[in-house]
Amino acid sequence: MDAELKVLCLSTAVHPVGVRLERAMNGIDGIEVEPADSIDTAFAALAAGEADLLAAPADQVHVARQRLEAMDMEVVGALQRKHPFHVMVADDRIDYLRKDAIVLTESRLLRRQMRRRRRGLAIRSFIAFAETEDLTLPDGELQRFEWLEGLRESGAIDAYIVPRTLYESAGSRNRRHALTADPEDRGVARFMPVPFADLSVLVARRGFPRRLISDWSDEEGETSWVAQNRLLEATPAELHDRIGLLVRHRRLSTLLNEADRLHDLFLIDSEIDPEGDVIDDQMRIEIGIELISGNGRRTISVERIQPLDDFTSTIVFLCREWQVYLDESQAPHEESVRLGPARPPFLDP
Repeated sequence: MDAELKVLCLSTAVHPVGVRLERAMNGIDGIEVEPADSIDTAFAALAAGEADLLAAPADQVHVARQRLEAMDMEVVGALQRKHPFHVMVADDRIDYLRKDAIVLTESRLLRRQMRRRRRGLAIRSFIAFAETEDLTLPDGELQRFEWLEGLRESGAIDAYIVPRTLYESAGSRNRRHALTADPEDRGVARFMPVPFADLSVLVARRGFPRRLISDWSDEEGETSWVAQNRLLEATPAELHDRIGLLVRHRRLSTLLNEADRLHDLFLIDSEIDPEGDVIDDQMRIEIGIELISGNGRRTISVERIQPLDDFTSTIVFLCREWQVYLDESQAPHEESVRLGPARPPFLDP
């Protein structure tokens, strides 16, 4: 029997699209999956009608979105995420690392988040550490993971931070500590994910019948793709590598349990009426975006928790508010009789 759909799959160690695709299509027949070498060859094959769909990392598709439109193609779905966060591989948790502990991470956002979370650590990029120690940095993602683990085992570094997906792809069993957006305690800085973390999208020629993938395309992933695209378009491109972005669906029961644990009276009061009944039990969407200064001491952020039905209007107003925050935080303060002498901008990105 011939396959009804032919799907090209672009997968890497950091973005295991193939694993997510296999999980989504479990038990569904009539689909042929073929690996793709690169985003360029996959686009060309899709445009030529040699395949029906392309499953690819969302960050690569975002970068190529203008070419996508020019080729009359569009994102028609997304795959369910599993681990949209980073992990720190270390013997101790962040608070118990020794002073001046050397921690390596390639993500500029994670370096800033770590400086905000814990002062006194030596946070370095892979390249900076390799140059300082006169070491050769491997090219491949899995090879770099093995290199990092070798440095940690030898005592050259104390910890390293990588995407949870890379940790999983490497088959590591070493002790890890999840750096998630769920705060451990009230007032503790949380780790918003990098844009498009563990998000895979489905690309097709314009006019593709979405009913053919309705059983295995993920609604939360689609919402995340739309929201993150809009927020990144509202942010200067030079800031994209230091932006934290969180988009997820939340059940009201989960939100209320978290609010109770963190003693978040504002959230509790906004969701429960004076008689103690839930105002509206429909699914919520949580959207957050943040920008942290290089030393981790200053942060601007905007967060919203709204009913999923209000998603369209929520993202429009959120983008406008975020642009205002960006402009105001980076504007110098001129001398004023009321506010005093001139001062530098609040945040130096």
